[in-house]
Amino acid sequence: MAFHLFGACSFPSIANFMLKQTASDFGNEFSEEAQFTVANNFYVDDYLRAEDRKDALLVNLLEVKELCEKGGFTLTKFSSPCVEVMSSILREWYSRSTLELIDGSESHKTKALGVQWDLATDELGVRAELVSVPRTKQDLLSAIDSIYDPLGILAPVLIEGKVIMQDLCQLKITWDMELDSDTTDRIKA
Repeated sequence: MAFHLFGACSFPSIANFMLKQTASDFGNEFSEEAQFTVANNFYVDDYLRAEDRKDALLVNLLEVKELCEKGGFTLTKFSSPCVEVMSSILREWYSRSTLELIDGSESHKTKALGVQWDLATDELGVRAELVSVPRTKQDLLSAIDSIYDPLGILAPVLIEGKVIMQDLCQLKITWDMELDSDTTDRIKA
């Protein structure tokens, strides 16, 4: 095979290996910082970088983009809350959320590693919404597991659902048995 399909379960490790190989093969043509960034600041296909100095961020961004291109990677969809950095790069490199922020749209949230990132306020957040009250133990587990919260922001809220789930397991409630009104009231609270 000459290509790897994005979405295959092996893709994250292959992407990680190829980025490290790119840094190794071509890194000596760039700054140590750019080489380090390509080898260590990517998660699959997301490049994340925090920097206090805008000029240093811009230089790193441009070097990283060029270094990645040497390895066959084309970086696109850049996002930053820093207007100076974004105005220094080509508009076609912008993410849709960045374009929305610049154009004054109400929607300027994007995702970084699965977490919501509001570009206007430079804040991270998690979006969780309980569409309906779970009717069965299976529905409750599905609702709890549907919330992606890698930073643990919602842990204090989710713990109650996990305690209810544990209680249902100890009572040996089957997966498809209707939950009683006391349990549904606990879930609603």
